[in-house]
Amino acid sequence: MANLFNPKDRRVLPNWRSFSLTVDLGELDGLKNEVNDASLRILSIEDYVFSWERNKEIAIAGDLLSAAFVNGFTDDYRVKEAALFILSNREKSTDNLIKFAEYIINPTNEVIEKKVTFDLTDGYDEIKKMIRETKNIINKYPPNPILYVELSRLYSILGNKEKAIKNMSIAVQLAPENRFVLRAASRAYTHFGLADYIHDIIKKSEVSKYDPWIISTEIALATILDRSSSYIKKGFQMIESGKHNPYSITELAASLGTLEFFHGNRKKTKKMLNKSLISPNDNSLAQVEWISNKGYNFLINPNDYKIKNKYEALTLDNYYNNNFDEALKNSIAWFCDMPFSKSPIMFSSHIAGSILDKNYVAINILSAGLESHPNDPQIINNLAYALALENKLDEAEEYLGKIVSSSNIDQTANVCLSATKGLIAFRRGNQKKGRTLYFESIEKTDDMKNNYLKGLAMLNYVREEILNNSDESLLNNLMEQVDKIQIDKMFPDAIKLKDDVIKLYKKKERRN
Repeated sequence: MANLFNPKDRRVLPNWRSFSLTVDLGELDGLKNEVNDASLRILSIEDYVFSWERNKEIAIAGDLLSAAFVNGFTDDYRVKEAALFILSNREKSTDNLIKFAEYIINPTNEVIEKKVTFDLTDGYDEIKKMIRETKNIINKYPPNPILYVELSRLYSILGNKEKAIKNMSIAVQLAPENRFVLRAASRAYTHFGLADYIHDIIKKSEVSKYDPWIISTEIALATILDRSSSYIKKGFQMIESGKHNPYSITELAASLGTLEFFHGNRKKTKKMLNKSLISPNDNSLAQVEWISNKGYNFLINPNDYKIKNKYEALTLDNYYNNNFDEALKNSIAWFCDMPFSKSPIMFSSHIAGSILDKNYVAINILSAGLESHPNDPQIINNLAYALALENKLDEAEEYLGKIVSSSNIDQTANVCLSATKGLIAFRRGNQKKGRTLYFESIEKTDDMKNNYLKGLAMLNYVREEILNNSDESLLNNLMEQVDKIQIDKMFPDAIKLKDDVIKLYKKKERRN
């Protein structure tokens, strides 16, 4: 049985993308206008300028542009000179670097949306190539923290926790007060179960005193860790002051709105989320969409907002409006945009397999997801289930054999694993074993008092009995139990499965 898609409570944790795409999205804009004190700039660019003036090379020019941007020196004539050099040598530059140079020369022009470089077919080969290229640049110019952040992100996509954390740690050491580095680090460390470590760093940073993007991050981390945040009052004051443009406080307003949501304060929740919607980014929009489906009825339409990379918000909106074909399309785009994240893997494969009967799509998605989550029991189970439904039983059992420890398997995963093994046993012709495993799965749901999961396990079991042409009296008894299964409309996968089982039984009756 597939491990149901059941997203955890969503927080406004920063999305983690490449530096160039983060620039495109405008999430690094405005800091220079908000912080004019030169003493707060974390690094001098003079070392980069010195290297540039001695060696007019593309790589060195790119380093100078990166350092200038994150430290607020993009107006420096030497930085402009390096940008023009890149533009005059386009054949030797990468697309991202060209785009970045264009932004430095004319930051008022809208930057063309960067296409996702990752896809489900050859994306991982491209990631490995990017790692090699990035490491070559680092070997020549090691002080640039942006390169280490990028290397960390690439390793996280390949599921290499050790190298991802190592490179992010270097970036944080090089630029402990930098917005891009700290926001990326918050997502990276949380992704690998180390949210407490990065929260301790962020809450003590100087930039947390004035940067709304970092204050939002600190509040999000604090709520994830069930800690109190000392920046909540500051956050409210910042929003009410009117001194910041709406885009720069969108995540902060969403974070505070989420905090009020968990406290049950509907009035403050709506007030903050409405402020976040004045000029949202993809993260705050997804947060409002998520809360709106928790009974708050904001009735927002993500299509009304001209925001780049709003795939998660679109997915949620499509899903809860039963537009599953669009939900699948947008959830796959979400996965491609955030290939290290587990949520889009589970969501897209769930829609493909459990709702649209596209098991081959679910198999492709889950196989790709194992790259970044090689030992995840939920992904492995769901992949084995999809393979078993296609009667690829040897492959299914091979994957299940990779689950070597129960230490990371929760109750839900255990229920699903028992049911998946029961499915394989039935498909191998071993009814006795299959029944035992399905009954074991159903009994576990009684202990959990989880009626949805119990109904799902029961429906999977009955389907296999029907396909196995079991005794008529047994099937009649089972179908009476199926009729009694009550399913909430919030679970379209279970609704569909129940309909499928009833249709399958009626079809068998007609044959007889």
